[in-house]
Amino acid sequence: MPFATATDGVRVHYEVIGFRRNPPVLFVQGLGAEKNSWNLQRAALALRWRTIALDNRGAGRSDKPEGTYDLEQMAEDAIAVLDHAGIESAHVVGLSMGGAISQIIALKHPNRVRSLTLVATACRNHEWREELLQSWADVAATEGMGAVGREALHWARHNVRAAQAPSPLPSSCLGRKNSMSRSVRRLPGPISMRRRIR
Repeated sequence: MPFATATDGVRVHYEVIGFRRNPPVLFVQGLGAEKNSWNLQRAALALRWRTIALDNRGAGRSDKPEGTYDLEQMAEDAIAVLDHAGIESAHVVGLSMGGAISQIIALKHPNRVRSLTLVATACRNHEWREELLQSWADVAATEGMGAVGREALHWARHNVRAAQAPSPLPSSCLGRKNSMSRSVRRLPGPISMRRRIR
């Protein structure tokens, strides 16, 4: 299993599937999720594309250094993976936090990005998202990243139901009862977009 070494010495685990001659696609996962979450997409693309999926620092088999994690450093981690795999440029797909990381990759290294696909992400955090991320940070600090994954899944399931429910939403559709719940009522619908860089 290959590991790339980031600029600060952190080892970043990744996996490549597909033929070397095929165009590369880099998959960047969201908060706390590991590369294996992309397995179905990667299997579907493997005959026509060369797929690269990484475990962000702090997730999966990558190193888990103490302290805070910076999205710009995580973007550099992805570049280190491309370098280690011998890939000059790739189509980049980012989900959630991985979408934010992918946007940073595109801005700081535009020559490395053939196209950018952003799934369920944003280019800035709205108030509701700040509250949500802070609540997840609190859960991570007290219960660990596994609990954050369960919270995120619970949150996503309830918001799919909430988006289908008539307004105003009953409090039972909003998951945890905290300051985040008030903001979920203002939550915009899911956004997915694909933008050609070149």
